Amino acid sequence: MEKIGTQIYLVTANDSNIHGTVFGGKVMEWADLSASFVAKRYADSPVLTASLDRIDFLSPIQVGEEAHMTPRLVYVSAHTMYIQVDIQSVNPFTGVKRQTGCTVFSFVALDAKTKNMVKVPRLSKAVAKFWNITDAMIKKYQVIHQERKKLRKSVRPKRSHQAMEFLGTNPARSIESSVVENHQLVMPGDQNTIGLLFAGRYLAWVDIIGSMSARRHCESPVVTANIEEVIFKQRVPMGSTIRLIAKPIFASKHSVQIQVSGWMWGEDLRPDLKVADAYLTFVALDGHSKRAKAIPNLSVSSPEENALFLEGQARYLRSRSKQRSKKK
Repeated sequence: MEKIGTQIYLVTANDSNIHGTVFGGKVMEWADLSASFVAKRYADSPVLTASLDRIDFLSPIQVGEEAHMTPRLVYVSAHTMYIQVDIQSVNPFTGVKRQTGCTVFSFVALDAKTKNMVKVPRLSKAVAKFWNITDAMIKKYQVIHQERKKLRKSVRPKRSHQAMEFLGTNPARSIESSVVENHQLVMPGDQNTIGLLFAGRYLAWVDIIGSMSARRHCESPVVTANIEEVIFKQRVPMGSTIRLIAKPIFASKHSVQIQVSGWMWGEDLRPDLKVADAYLTFVALDGHSKRAKAIPNLSVSSPEENALFLEGQARYLRSRSKQRSKKK
């Protein structure tokens, strides 16, 4: 098997946000594309993105810099391949590199004619050695793969706990006041090689609408801090309409967590089908100093909003705990 090398993308103004840095959705689009090269080569067939892991954006990539995407195979199940993508920014003039992030995509292999899932080659010892896949990595992703299979079939449980007041004394804003809804028609330029929506394009749409909701709540510019794990539940063919709904579900002192739900309906006008839920964290910036600023609290007014708040709070606390552990 031939190894896919680092993919290099030059960041232009078309890829940037209002701060002159690349927007997170574009980074995810490039990462998904780079990972798909490895998956296609390994499966020797068309592939479809099934999920991606959480990614924390550690440093911004400036316009004029290069975004380096280095993909590698880390695990294989019967139908699924897991591809890790290491993301770096590189100054083309000085050669200085900065770590931007790292995430893992999973892909399923499809039959080119029927579009049904097909099995992929087993992970041989030779392939594991080629990609430096250890026994510990295999055990780790075996657990993750089983959890993913359960999540695709799961329904969010109801919660009855009361959301607590959380960090800060700023005036509260309701969830409803920052809801943003948008529709996207899947055009030829949005599809992959088998006529389905390119997952990277979907993630770019998610990041944009998520930032719009975050800006409404924070009443200031924002930057994407991280994107949680995303699991795709539907294939989206060209010609479908995607309905995206973004709303804040949790706020801390300087950041807000946005849920973006994607729904699809096709030309046959079937009832809406859930594509995926994505959870993104945005940090509010002062318009002058570009430093993090305090934001309004988030008020909840229903059991459903309360449950979402508690789930967002749990993600926030897990993230804080991981950050503290890394510093130690």
